Amino acid sequence: MELRDYLNYYNIELTDDSGVEIGRYKAPVYTHTGIILGVDKYSKRERIFHNHPDNGGPTISDRWEYNNGYMSYSTGKVSQGAYAVLMRSFEQLENRKQYGLLSYNCQDATRYSREGKIGSHGIANTLGTIFALAFIATILRVKNK
Repeated sequence: MELRDYLNYYNIELTDDSGVEIGRYKAPVYTHTGIILGVDKYSKRERIFHNHPDNGGPTISDRWEYNNGYMSYSTGKVSQGAYAVLMRSFEQLENRKQYGLLSYNCQDATRYSREGKIGSHGIANTLGTIFALAFIATILRVKNK
């Protein structure tokens, strides 16, 4: 399918922000990310692509639903142009890959839309912090013996 086909199917109009990454805090060390697709043709509400466990995989929500009671912000990231970012977002919706915290989470989906690569910086940073703290605790235990 072409981009215009996806936009017509989902009733989305492009805006200047189409393809821009957004985020909102989900936990103290974790950010829930998404991609602005555009606005709904009829309601004019902003439409966001994101991957969420409640939906079982990639989905489109309006900005209010995406925010889920939190403030969201634009990260300003568009790595390869809006066209490529939007096409990869729509293709993920079409493929319906299942959500997985460690294998395919919101940051994985957003990074794939932006760069064509899977990878979650939030999970990697969290795991890195846990391993670093465990390493320091082990050293302190050994040192105190």
